[in-house]
Amino acid sequence: MIDLPVPAAWRHRAACSGLQDLFFAPDEARQRVAAAICQTCPVLQPCAEELSGQRPSWGVQAGVLPRG
Repeated sequence: MIDLPVPAAWRHRAACSGLQDLFFAPDEARQRVAAAICQTCPVLQPCAEELSGQRPSWGVQAGVLPRG
C-alpha cells in the first residue's frame, strides 16, 4: 500500500480551488490573472510558506509566476 501525502488543511479555502486550468495556462496573460487571484486569497501566507524557496518552472504558485 502506498501512503499518499495528505493535503494541507488550508487548501480547501484557497482562491485557486477549481481553477487549475488558469493557474497552469501556457500564456502569460492568463498567468498574470492567476497571480492576481493569489493576492486576494485568504490562505496566501500558508501557501507561500509551504512553497518557500521554490520558483515554479510551470504554473503560478503562491502568486509567483513561472520562470521564463
